[in-house]
Amino acid sequence: MLNFQLILTVAIGGALGAVSRLTVTQLMAIWFGKGFPWGTLVANLLGCLVIGYLVGLWGQPGNATSVNWRAGTIVGFLGAFTTLSTFSIDSLDFIQRGDWLKAGSYMGLTFLGAMFAVSYGFYLASRN
Repeated sequence: MLNFQLILTVAIGGALGAVSRLTVTQLMAIWFGKGFPWGTLVANLLGCLVIGYLVGLWGQPGNATSVNWRAGTIVGFLGAFTTLSTFSIDSLDFIQRGDWLKAGSYMGLTFLGAMFAVSYGFYLASRN
């Protein structure tokens, strides 16, 4: 049987994550220009930091976070806030234009930054 409360929680989280992502993308374009996908990079790194922190925090003994809250936050909000599909199309765009330096920089910064952000988020949670 479907859990409609869970579905609604994920849907609300997804809507908030999508709007937050659009806001970050627009702000990065205003602040840094449109020559590099700063919005996607920042959203992905920030999302990795947050998911690392939350998973680390929620994994601590005695932390009883509801399934709905976890799903709404991780699957809904962070699932909509971060995206591999936009990262992939931005990377392919650089490659197709022959801009190998930007392609490599973007892919490397995203991967290494994401791994650092998740690890650092987990570390921050372990300090609580």
